[in-house]
Amino acid sequence: MNITSKTLILTILLSISGMQAYAAKPHYTPRHNISQNSENQAFRLIQEMAKQGDTRSQLDLGTMYAKGIGTTQDYEQAKYWFEKAAHNDNAEAQFNLGIIYYEGQGTAQDYRQAKFWWEKAAEQGNAEAAFDLGIIHYAGIGVPQDYIQAKTWFHKAADQGEDSAQFYLGLMYYSGEGVGQDYKLAKSWFEKAAKKGNAKAQYNLGIMYAEGQGVTQNYPKAKYWYKKAAEQGNANAQNNLGVLYENGQGVTQNFTQAKSWFEKAAAQGNTLAQHALEYIVQQNQN
Repeated sequence: MNITSKTLILTILLSISGMQAYAAKPHYTPRHNISQNSENQAFRLIQEMAKQGDTRSQLDLGTMYAKGIGTTQDYEQAKYWFEKAAHNDNAEAQFNLGIIYYEGQGTAQDYRQAKFWWEKAAEQGNAEAAFDLGIIHYAGIGVPQDYIQAKTWFHKAADQGEDSAQFYLGLMYYSGEGVGQDYKLAKSWFEKAAKKGNAKAQYNLGIMYAEGQGVTQNYPKAKYWYKKAAEQGNANAQNNLGVLYENGQGVTQNFTQAKSWFEKAAAQGNTLAQHALEYIVQQNQN
């Protein structure tokens, strides 16, 4: 077999699906440790405190309605209580209210209102809100696409340790979007996110080591980062790991390992891995 290194996937993952979910967590015992009766009791107690004007309880009550904890899921009620807390300058509630408007849950979808509340939360240092502001500017969702604004917000989130923002900053420096292309800075941001377990950053870091982009080409390090991402289910990393084993790059050549990783990637619809497996079958038949 001779699947060359050109098979290495150079696609940078641009998915913007999955905006940040509700950040707030009620400050009582976690749901999985308590019974349904306890949830119902906690709901009643928090509801009583929320009605008395306790901001944290208003946030928690909104979260319980949004997630259906101790009560029937009700986004209109979630919005109502998030608004109460948000107007009391609670950053988590402001962030969650932005999610409500972004998703159109219990209200008409309204990107402007989502942006408004995320800005309020981000101004108070909420990293998730800053990240989501980066996303809408990066992708042009409800606002004109603006890489400069995206970079600004990603930086605010990344500096607080938000790994998704660190990944996107790496992506922007890698691709030269709104900034001068800079592989060294791309590598730096990917590495920060990768060390926190971000699979897409781990995959891209593997690419950079495999291709020698901003770093000295180093197949063992490429293998290390591909494996980190592959073990989290990243199909592109699984395919590339298969290529390394097939070619003996950074590892001892091992066709059994190559086939195993190609199968994992192919099962997720990775077409390069599927073609590699087809080639393996053809070779075995000859």
